[in-house]
Amino acid sequence: MADSQIQVASSVISVGLRVSVVLAAIVSPPALPASEMIKPVSAYTTSQNSDGVTQADLDQAIAYYRTAVDLYAGDYLPDALYEDWVSAERERLLTLYLSGASRLAELLLQRREEQEVITLAESILARDRCWEEAYRILMLAYDRRGNRPQAVRAYHRCTSALREELDLDPMPETTRFYLRIRGEN
Repeated sequence: MADSQIQVASSVISVGLRVSVVLAAIVSPPALPASEMIKPVSAYTTSQNSDGVTQADLDQAIAYYRTAVDLYAGDYLPDALYEDWVSAERERLLTLYLSGASRLAELLLQRREEQEVITLAESILARDRCWEEAYRILMLAYDRRGNRPQAVRAYHRCTSALREELDLDPMPETTRFYLRIRGEN
């Protein structure tokens, strides 16, 4: 076996192991619906929230998602850019990362860790500038920090990215949240 084939096989096995951990973390707890993301923080101040999630459950979920997100090492087999089977797998793994990172950010919002949420949301957007959920998360984190101008800028970045790349408008829930931040709702 040639050195390059050994290197590719090693990469595939390594990524396969990482994907298993990512999948285990991502499919564990269900994602919060958008309505849950903008709940007042008082809804999470008891030891158990309205969904029956305890602080220990939240801490454990955050730990699992952090592990999964940290295991994502970037594009799958970046040297094989034009192989169809690699492209499909690369896209699948990226989507898993983006979903897991979004879910981690939602969980961190429940713990009021807005600065980490902002960093995570920006990391998501660096990989996919049309991941609309990351913009909503970013808007909420900035709003909670009392930085409405940055929350509004995040909405405008979202609008621009979606229009430039996909010729789409933001989803109604994103626009409703933007209007709420501006005090127009």
